[in-house]
Amino acid sequence: MGPDLTGNGRASFAQLLSNVFDPSLVIGPGYQTTTVVTKDGRSLTGLVTEDGPRRVVLKLPGGGQQVIPRIDVEYTSVSKLSMMPEGIEELMGRRDLADLFAFLALDRPPGDPLARPIPGAPGRD
Repeated sequence: MGPDLTGNGRASFAQLLSNVFDPSLVIGPGYQTTTVVTKDGRSLTGLVTEDGPRRVVLKLPGGGQQVIPRIDVEYTSVSKLSMMPEGIEELMGRRDLADLFAFLALDRPPGDPLARPIPGAPGRD
């Protein structure tokens, strides 16, 4: 549902660290979670893929989508929090975190002989 971290938000290692450890600091356009509350009391949360005069379309977690006729919308609310969970450092072990950053710190997949560390990343062993 969110941006592909292998190609986005990695202009530098410092930016990558910020995006992973503080994902709500900067939320790119198109990745802001929106909650739509309908007149019959349903609450749907996802990414808005269409917001027009006739309908709102949400991309839902898990890959589905929901079309809500505009006439059925009570209100919408945009979250200031990223969909990416906060506190990833508490959810992963040190080795897993090291492996994640070793992967994300390269400009290409690790098996690619042309893979190089992104600017500011620690060098490879």
